[in-house]
Amino acid sequence: MTAEIKKEPAESPICAICGKPIFNNCTIDHVIPQAIYKWHEQYLDHAEFSALRRRITSPRNTVRTHRRCNERKEESIVRIALLHVSRTKRSKLHQTYTAVEPYIEAFLKRKDELRERQQNCCYICGKPLRDGGVLRRIDDTLDRVWENACLICHRCNCRVRSHDVKTYRLIRTGAIRPAPKKPKAVMPPPAEPPPAAAPSVSDAPPKRRRRHRRRRAKKPATQVPRTPENA
Repeated sequence: MTAEIKKEPAESPICAICGKPIFNNCTIDHVIPQAIYKWHEQYLDHAEFSALRRRITSPRNTVRTHRRCNERKEESIVRIALLHVSRTKRSKLHQTYTAVEPYIEAFLKRKDELRERQQNCCYICGKPLRDGGVLRRIDDTLDRVWENACLICHRCNCRVRSHDVKTYRLIRTGAIRPAPKKPKAVMPPPAEPPPAAAPSVSDAPPKRRRRHRRRRAKKPATQVPRTPENA
Protein backbone atom coordinates (compact mmCIF):
# COMPACT_ATOMS: atom_id res chain seq x y z
CA MET A 1 0.00 0.00 0.00
CA THR A 2 1.55 3.25 -1.14
CA ALA A 3 1.58 6.51 0.77
CA GLU A 4 -0.76 8.10 -1.80
CA ILE A 5 -3.42 5.48 -1.15
CA LYS A 6 -3.19 5.97 2.61
CA LYS A 7 -3.73 9.71 2.24
CA GLU A 8 -6.85 9.26 0.11
CA PRO A 9 -9.98 10.30 2.06
CA ALA A 10 -12.92 7.96 2.37
CA GLU A 11 -15.53 8.39 -0.37
CA SER A 12 -18.40 7.33 1.86
CA PRO A 13 -18.95 5.29 5.05
CA ILE A 14 -20.30 2.35 3.01
CA CYS A 15 -18.56 -0.60 1.32
CA ALA A 16 -18.08 -0.07 -2.43
CA ILE A 17 -18.89 -3.75 -3.16
CA CYS A 18 -21.82 -4.66 -0.90
CA GLY A 19 -23.09 -1.16 -0.12
CA LYS A 20 -23.37 -1.78 3.63
CA PRO A 21 -21.93 0.57 6.28
CA ILE A 22 -18.31 0.08 7.31
CA PHE A 23 -17.85 0.08 11.07
CA ASN A 24 -14.53 -1.80 11.30
CA ASN A 25 -12.20 -4.02 9.22
CA CYS A 26 -11.94 -1.42 6.47
CA THR A 27 -9.46 -2.14 3.65
CA ILE A 28 -8.26 -0.42 0.49
CA ASP A 29 -9.21 -2.49 -2.56
CA HIS A 30 -7.94 -2.12 -6.14
CA VAL A 31 -10.87 -2.38 -8.56
CA ILE A 32 -8.48 -3.49 -11.33
CA PRO A 33 -6.29 -6.11 -9.58
CA GLN A 34 -2.57 -5.53 -9.14
CA ALA A 35 -1.92 -9.02 -10.51
CA ILE A 36 -2.46 -7.63 -14.03
CA TYR A 37 0.69 -5.52 -14.01
CA LYS A 38 2.69 -8.04 -11.98
CA TRP A 39 2.11 -10.84 -14.51
CA HIS A 40 3.01 -8.53 -17.43
CA GLU A 41 6.40 -7.52 -16.04
CA GLN A 42 8.35 -10.18 -17.97
CA TYR A 43 6.59 -9.42 -21.27
CA LEU A 44 6.79 -5.58 -21.42
CA ASP A 45 9.62 -3.11 -21.69
CA HIS A 46 10.47 -0.86 -18.77
CA ALA A 47 8.60 2.24 -19.96
CA GLU A 48 5.38 0.40 -20.83
CA PHE A 49 5.47 -1.58 -17.60
CA SER A 50 6.02 1.57 -15.49
CA ALA A 51 3.04 3.29 -17.13
CA LEU A 52 0.81 0.27 -16.53
CA ARG A 53 1.89 0.00 -12.91
CA ARG A 54 1.35 3.72 -12.29
CA ARG A 55 -2.23 3.56 -13.56
CA ILE A 56 -3.24 0.48 -11.58
CA THR A 57 -1.64 1.56 -8.28
CA SER A 58 -2.96 5.15 -8.47
CA PRO A 59 -5.63 6.31 -5.96
CA ARG A 60 -8.10 6.53 -8.85
CA ASN A 61 -8.23 2.73 -8.91
CA THR A 62 -8.89 2.27 -5.18
CA VAL A 63 -12.07 2.07 -3.13
CA ARG A 64 -12.82 1.30 0.50
CA THR A 65 -14.40 -2.08 1.23
CA HIS A 66 -14.94 -4.59 4.03
CA ARG A 67 -12.07 -6.99 4.55
CA ARG A 68 -14.38 -9.95 3.93
CA CYS A 69 -15.68 -8.49 0.64
CA ASN A 70 -12.10 -7.86 -0.47
CA GLU A 71 -11.07 -11.46 0.26
CA ARG A 72 -14.10 -12.89 -1.55
CA LYS A 73 -13.39 -10.75 -4.58
CA GLU A 74 -9.83 -12.08 -4.93
CA GLU A 75 -8.56 -11.29 -8.46
CA SER A 76 -11.95 -10.98 -10.16
CA ILE A 77 -12.78 -7.66 -11.78
CA VAL A 78 -15.98 -6.17 -10.41
CA ARG A 79 -18.19 -4.33 -12.86
CA ILE A 80 -17.73 -0.62 -12.28
CA ALA A 81 -21.44 0.06 -12.83
CA LEU A 82 -22.29 -2.13 -9.81
CA LEU A 83 -19.98 -0.33 -7.37
CA HIS A 84 -21.48 1.89 -4.68
CA VAL A 85 -19.39 5.00 -5.34
CA SER A 86 -20.01 8.59 -6.40
CA ARG A 87 -20.31 9.65 -10.04
CA THR A 88 -16.91 11.36 -9.94
CA LYS A 89 -15.24 8.22 -8.66
CA ARG A 90 -17.06 6.06 -11.23
CA SER A 91 -15.87 8.26 -14.10
CA LYS A 92 -12.25 8.01 -12.86
CA LEU A 93 -12.54 4.22 -12.70
CA HIS A 94 -13.91 4.15 -16.27
CA GLN A 95 -10.94 6.20 -17.48
CA THR A 96 -8.46 3.86 -15.80
CA TYR A 97 -10.24 0.78 -17.16
CA THR A 98 -10.22 2.14 -20.72
CA ALA A 99 -6.47 2.88 -20.51
CA VAL A 100 -5.54 -0.66 -19.40
CA GLU A 101 -8.29 -2.63 -21.16
CA PRO A 102 -5.95 -4.46 -23.63
CA TYR A 103 -3.86 -5.78 -20.71
CA ILE A 104 -7.00 -6.90 -18.85
CA GLU A 105 -8.22 -8.88 -21.87
CA ALA A 106 -4.82 -10.53 -22.30
CA PHE A 107 -4.72 -11.41 -18.59
CA LEU A 108 -8.21 -12.95 -18.60
CA LYS A 109 -7.47 -14.90 -21.79
CA ARG A 110 -4.33 -16.43 -20.26
CA LYS A 111 -6.26 -17.23 -17.10
CA ASP A 112 -8.99 -19.04 -19.08
CA GLU A 113 -6.35 -21.11 -20.90
CA LEU A 114 -4.82 -22.05 -17.55
CA ARG A 115 -8.24 -23.04 -16.19
CA GLU A 116 -8.86 -25.31 -19.18
CA ARG A 117 -5.46 -26.92 -18.72
CA GLN A 118 -6.30 -27.71 -15.09
CA GLN A 119 -9.84 -28.83 -16.05
CA ASN A 120 -11.32 -26.17 -13.76
CA CYS A 121 -9.82 -27.85 -10.68
CA CYS A 122 -7.55 -26.54 -7.95
CA TYR A 123 -3.87 -27.29 -8.55
CA ILE A 124 -3.39 -28.42 -4.93
CA CYS A 125 -6.55 -30.10 -3.66
CA GLY A 126 -8.15 -31.00 -7.02
CA LYS A 127 -11.58 -29.61 -6.09
CA PRO A 128 -13.63 -27.55 -8.58
CA LEU A 129 -12.70 -23.88 -8.72
CA ARG A 130 -15.23 -21.24 -7.76
CA ASP A 131 -15.13 -17.60 -8.81
CA GLY A 132 -12.28 -18.25 -11.22
CA GLY A 133 -9.65 -19.23 -8.64
CA VAL A 134 -6.51 -17.41 -7.47
CA LEU A 135 -3.46 -17.09 -9.69
CA ARG A 136 -0.24 -18.14 -7.96
CA ARG A 137 3.34 -19.10 -8.83
CA ILE A 138 4.21 -22.78 -8.58
CA ASP A 139 7.75 -21.99 -7.48
CA ASP A 140 8.24 -18.67 -5.69
CA THR A 141 11.95 -18.60 -6.54
CA LEU A 142 11.14 -18.19 -10.28
CA ASP A 143 9.71 -15.18 -12.09
CA ARG A 144 6.04 -14.57 -12.84
CA VAL A 145 5.78 -16.30 -16.20
CA TRP A 146 2.80 -18.31 -17.46
CA GLU A 147 4.82 -21.53 -17.46
CA ASN A 148 5.20 -21.10 -13.69
CA ALA A 149 1.53 -20.20 -13.03
CA CYS A 150 -1.34 -22.19 -11.54
CA LEU A 151 -4.85 -21.62 -10.22
CA ILE A 152 -5.79 -22.61 -6.68
CA CYS A 153 -8.96 -22.25 -4.63
CA HIS A 154 -9.47 -19.63 -1.94
CA ARG A 155 -9.14 -22.20 0.87
CA CYS A 156 -5.75 -23.45 -0.33
CA ASN A 157 -4.62 -19.87 -0.91
CA CYS A 158 -5.19 -19.10 2.79
CA ARG A 159 -3.18 -22.17 3.85
CA VAL A 160 -0.26 -21.85 1.44
CA ARG A 161 0.90 -18.45 2.64
CA SER A 162 3.81 -19.82 4.68
CA HIS A 163 5.07 -22.03 1.78
CA ASP A 164 5.12 -21.92 -1.98
CA VAL A 165 2.58 -23.95 -3.99
CA LYS A 166 5.07 -26.66 -4.95
CA THR A 167 6.16 -27.31 -1.35
CA TYR A 168 2.63 -27.21 0.03
CA ARG A 169 1.44 -29.71 -2.59
CA LEU A 170 4.16 -32.17 -1.55
CA ILE A 171 3.26 -31.66 2.12
CA ARG A 172 -0.41 -32.31 1.40
CA THR A 173 0.32 -35.54 -0.51
CA GLY A 174 2.64 -36.74 2.29
CA ALA A 175 5.79 -36.78 0.15
CA ILE A 176 7.64 -34.55 2.60
CA ARG A 177 7.06 -33.47 6.14
CA PRO A 178 6.75 -29.85 7.13
CA ALA A 179 9.61 -28.35 9.05
CA PRO A 180 8.90 -28.30 12.78
CA LYS A 181 8.02 -24.93 14.14
CA LYS A 182 10.60 -23.31 16.32
CA PRO A 183 9.42 -23.02 19.91
CA LYS A 184 8.88 -19.54 21.07
CA ALA A 185 11.64 -18.19 23.23
CA VAL A 186 10.49 -17.99 26.81
CA MET A 187 12.12 -15.39 28.99
CA PRO A 188 13.59 -17.01 32.12
CA PRO A 189 12.28 -15.71 35.42
CA PRO A 190 14.50 -13.16 37.10
CA ALA A 191 17.09 -14.78 39.33
CA GLU A 192 16.47 -14.29 43.00
CA PRO A 193 19.30 -12.52 44.85
CA PRO A 194 21.29 -14.81 47.17
CA PRO A 195 20.45 -14.54 50.87
CA ALA A 196 22.56 -12.04 52.71
CA ALA A 197 25.21 -13.73 54.87
CA ALA A 198 25.37 -12.90 58.54
CA PRO A 199 28.13 -10.38 59.20
CA SER A 200 31.13 -11.88 60.96
CA VAL A 201 32.73 -10.42 64.03
CA SER A 202 35.66 -9.10 62.04
CA ASP A 203 33.41 -7.44 59.46
CA ALA A 204 31.16 -5.87 62.02
CA PRO A 205 31.83 -2.19 62.55
CA PRO A 206 33.44 -1.36 65.87
CA LYS A 207 31.03 -0.32 68.50
CA ARG A 208 31.32 3.21 69.64
CA ARG A 209 32.06 3.39 73.28
CA ARG A 210 29.83 5.63 75.17
CA ARG A 211 31.49 7.84 77.63
CA HIS A 212 29.63 7.80 80.83
CA ARG A 213 30.19 10.82 82.93
CA ARG A 214 30.84 9.94 86.43
CA ARG A 215 28.50 11.68 88.63
CA ARG A 216 30.15 12.96 91.67
CA ALA A 217 28.40 11.96 94.81
CA LYS A 218 27.13 14.99 96.57
CA LYS A 219 28.49 15.34 100.03
CA PRO A 220 25.87 15.71 102.62
CA ALA A 221 25.71 19.26 103.88
CA THR A 222 27.04 19.63 107.38
CA GLN A 223 24.63 21.20 109.73
CA VAL A 224 26.12 23.92 111.83
CA PRO A 225 24.72 23.90 115.34
CA ARG A 226 22.85 27.01 116.15
CA THR A 227 24.38 29.22 118.79
CA PRO A 228 23.22 32.46 120.15
CA GLU A 229 26.00 34.13 118.17
CA ASN A 230 24.90 32.62 114.80
CA ALA A 231 21.30 33.36 115.54
